[in-house]
Amino acid sequence: MLECVMEQCAVRYCLLTKQAQPIERWRTPAGISWKHSQHALVVDHKEKKMNISDMRFPRQLEADGSAEIILGELMSRTSKLWTGGEIDVPVITLNEPMKTALKHARLQGRIRYGFDPILQKLTGEKKGITNVRKQTDAPYGDRISRLLLFSNDGAERFYRHIEQVLEAHVPRLLGCLLDIDGADLGQLFMGKGGVIKIIMAEHKDVVSDVLRALVSGHDGISK
Repeated sequence: MLECVMEQCAVRYCLLTKQAQPIERWRTPAGISWKHSQHALVVDHKEKKMNISDMRFPRQLEADGSAEIILGELMSRTSKLWTGGEIDVPVITLNEPMKTALKHARLQGRIRYGFDPILQKLTGEKKGITNVRKQTDAPYGDRISRLLLFSNDGAERFYRHIEQVLEAHVPRLLGCLLDIDGADLGQLFMGKGGVIKIIMAEHKDVVSDVLRALVSGHDGISK
């Protein structure tokens, strides 16, 4: 009942201040969710937050023995996304093997750019997973199968949004902060002058290739 009243108050406030139509829901310290565009992002805070050490890697990485090495690399350098952030994300350097893996994935049509296209894709997939879970007791969507990579030069609002996306799609979505800016990330895919702040690898095979490339050269991992 209280939650319903708070939501109604938030909607009335938006109408009075003539705010734009909602896209995502921002959580304030008081617990009120503010909406901001056409694609609603609803986060169930009863769900488990993204915790790198608890996430399950694609089976192929467990099978070839690289999962443990990758986990260690991801956990070796982490950061909050913003001052009031609640989750830690890996901070990684985009090495040459990773660049090669991402370029190859792009040629396969398995790289998605931009917040709205990424959010739309994830939302559609989540609905599909929910439907499958209703029809079977078998685990589905409980492993990392999507990789969100984003630049280090975004505004606070950018990272607040990312945090909510990660929380909404745990455990299948792993997010990593790249140690480069949007210009460098854009140049990788669009050439000089291109700017890209966020991309998503949208297939478990691509995710495996990129994460394996992250630790290329480590003992037991081929270059």
